[in-house]
Amino acid sequence: MSLFGRLPGGYNDWRLSLGAAVHLGRVGVALLIAAAAVAIALSALSLADERRGRGLLLFGLRVAGVLACLATALEPTVELRQVTHVPNRVAVLVDASRSMEVRPPDGGPSRAQRAAALIDAAGPELAALQRDGHDVDLYTFADALSPATRESLHAAPTGDATRIGEALGELRARYAGRDLGAVLLISDGVDTGRIGEGPLDAATRATVEALGAPIHTVGLREKSLRDLSIATVLADELAFVRTQVTIEAVVRQNGLPDRQVDVTLERDGRPIATRGVVLRGDKSEEKVSFDWLPDHPGNFVFRISTPVLAGEALSSNNQQSFTLKVIRDRVRVLHVAGRPSWDERFLRAMLRRDPNVDLVSFFILRTETDEQPWNHDDLSLIPFPTFEIFEEQLRSFDLVIFQNFNYAPYGVEPFLANLRDYVEEGGALAMIGGDLSFTSGGYGLTPLRDVLPVELPPIAPALEGENDPALTTDSFKPRLTAEGRSHPITSLVLNPHENELVWSKLPPLQGVNRVPRVKPGAATLLVHPTLKGADGKPAPVLVAGDAGKGRTLALLTDSAWHWGFLAAGEGDDGRAFQRFWENAVHWLVRDPALTLLRIELARQEYRRDQPITARVRAMHADYTAAPGVDVTLEVTPAGAAAGGKPLRALHVTTDNDGDAEVDAGLLPSGAYRMTGRATLDGRALSHDETFVVRAAGPELDDVAARDRVLRELAQVSGGDYRTEQLPPLSVRPSREIRVGRQETVEVWSRPPLLLVGLALLLIEWTLRRRSGHV
Repeated sequence: MSLFGRLPGGYNDWRLSLGAAVHLGRVGVALLIAAAAVAIALSALSLADERRGRGLLLFGLRVAGVLACLATALEPTVELRQVTHVPNRVAVLVDASRSMEVRPPDGGPSRAQRAAALIDAAGPELAALQRDGHDVDLYTFADALSPATRESLHAAPTGDATRIGEALGELRARYAGRDLGAVLLISDGVDTGRIGEGPLDAATRATVEALGAPIHTVGLREKSLRDLSIATVLADELAFVRTQVTIEAVVRQNGLPDRQVDVTLERDGRPIATRGVVLRGDKSEEKVSFDWLPDHPGNFVFRISTPVLAGEALSSNNQQSFTLKVIRDRVRVLHVAGRPSWDERFLRAMLRRDPNVDLVSFFILRTETDEQPWNHDDLSLIPFPTFEIFEEQLRSFDLVIFQNFNYAPYGVEPFLANLRDYVEEGGALAMIGGDLSFTSGGYGLTPLRDVLPVELPPIAPALEGENDPALTTDSFKPRLTAEGRSHPITSLVLNPHENELVWSKLPPLQGVNRVPRVKPGAATLLVHPTLKGADGKPAPVLVAGDAGKGRTLALLTDSAWHWGFLAAGEGDDGRAFQRFWENAVHWLVRDPALTLLRIELARQEYRRDQPITARVRAMHADYTAAPGVDVTLEVTPAGAAAGGKPLRALHVTTDNDGDAEVDAGLLPSGAYRMTGRATLDGRALSHDETFVVRAAGPELDDVAARDRVLRELAQVSGGDYRTEQLPPLSVRPSREIRVGRQETVEVWSRPPLLLVGLALLLIEWTLRRRSGHV
């Protein structure tokens, strides 16, 4: 502003600068001023004895002259400006995290709704700020800062975190180089970022200081709060089949004392266990644990939940979902043989030597009807443990092998329905031929006819000594079918053409069980070279198929041991028998390495802000890459009924490497299943994987409002704190100006100033001489 009243020419501001500072520097300017001060001081000392009137005149002339000369030497310049003060900005930050969903016990408006109402009610005050020249910017914040509108504040909050310190840091970056006059921050104070429950950390204090504006805070809280949550789940990501797993959860409660609630553990949407938990005090944490014994491998989705109680502030934190991957450390095989034989001996020895197989084997040496001269108590043989095997322990096995086994004398028939259910639920069954198997063993009259891959007529087994039309004893060389050339079970070598040659060189087999036909959908891998079935097709020797979620194998001969022992005697390496059964076991138990269509998820658990990405891999039966395969993928909620409408439906085509990348986008929190389907080489393939989408961080673990952080922010920045109402919005004056017209006046360059200074000094010198002063 002007020191001399109103400035000319419509200017409203001026600035003084010294040109001497450019070429003399600050030190030179200081020396000039010091010299002038010394000259004036010496003049004053020399006039101490002079009469008052004359002394004042001489001193005044010295001062005026020195100042005129000093002004000329300092080269002062006056800059006249026409300036306009630029309005500064007011930033309004509203918490949009999920804890803002909390409602009071009476079911009134949520915190988010109350925050939106405060902004709506503050409309006139914000409009007044704008009329006063302040720009008002509206934002929401959770895990990041985002521009908002008054309308968007009425949407449900979805943020998975409350990061107040980080939000202020982003605000500082947005307003770098801009004038921020004030900040209004509305939140429940449930910070899950670097501040936590307080006090303010050094980084946040530095941010507040750098903002240089008062931060006014509004805390949203309830007079009382009732909430029950699953705060934490403690479980390993990996487990082994038949190894007990302990799953723990922390149940947290606010305002729900002295009561018992049930905590439920679900697997793939089905409850498997419930535990009661007693809640004590107004605020407490209780731990609950569940024990689970996996009986088969796979990726499983679990959910731990509590009931939603009356008056609860929030219902979405009453459950947590998580995944658990179960793998086999060894394949557990139950091998039951009806009588000792070479085939049984070779198979049992091979399984026993395999380090990846946990073998439990029973074979019958005598029946109850056999004549024997000894007392039962004197025999070392044990009774066949029917109930223990087929009722108590059945589901602990990955594979059951019936090798020429007659079920009738041992009380097994009542448990065959249980064995059928075991297969349909994901188990595996292999039946090997002989005079006690298939139709010859009367299995057409049992529930196993529903899951075996061949049709069995419902006829009773032939009596001992009778001719059995369902069994032949002729020698033959089985023929590999088109499916058998590339099927995993019969792939003794990877190359299909070489594989067929290997099979043709194996020794012949002895005897085959005859069946009417192969069931639709089953894969016939080996057939008899001359015999025909009831359908006119070659009689099957080896058939594999799916049964429900499980798999079954029918080997309709008891002489496969020829592929090992006799082949070795003919100069072969004798390993065809071992490779065949290793392949069969891997296929029956669904070894992931043999899955021709595979979905490989990027992870088992995603955050809500992470897209669901995966890779699809397709392979031919010889495990070479399958390019150009069209794959349909569907994403559905885990545990949803089959046939429902999928949440996502995608279509991809594999590249030259047999791979395809999948991006299913973002999904809300929950448990999901991704299922892929394709047709490859005429065969329908499918594979599914489960995954979980969860909120990031502990946003809903404890939703009780906290005001410490909000109070400290207001105190440190010079703002005000209020609960459930807006404080007076004091705004710092604008610091930024915009310069319009300006003019520079160089005072020192005017000759009269220098002449006046010299003249004054000359007059002062003359008067001194007349007064007798040197």
